[in-house]
Amino acid sequence: MGIESRVNVYSFSELHERAQRNELTEALIIASLITDDNLPVSMFHWFCSNPILHQGLPAEAKQWLEEELAKLREQYGVRYYLQILESQATTMVYENGLTPLFHHRQTLKWLGVLQGVSMTDWS
Repeated sequence: MGIESRVNVYSFSELHERAQRNELTEALIIASLITDDNLPVSMFHWFCSNPILHQGLPAEAKQWLEEELAKLREQYGVRYYLQILESQATTMVYENGLTPLFHHRQTLKWLGVLQGVSMTDWS
């Protein structure tokens, strides 16, 4: 079919450093979503300050996300963050700015459903 690809592999720190310097030129970037036990705040922090996400977004999408996150922080308490972030993430998926891999969808969708089960970044 005439399709060629090149895979660039970076260490975690190099990937973040390249993103902070706006040096990522790849058309597709696969990176992990890392959250902690305080999921609402952790997810907000990831959307707000992940340099890989922000460098990969077009300028309009980045501005929209920043405005939405500012509204969220100003208008709602932490207990509403996940519900609103889910809506924002769905918009980003629909606009092809973000495509969660299966294990990330599973981690967020099953929140509170499974008890006594731990998941790593890679399921």
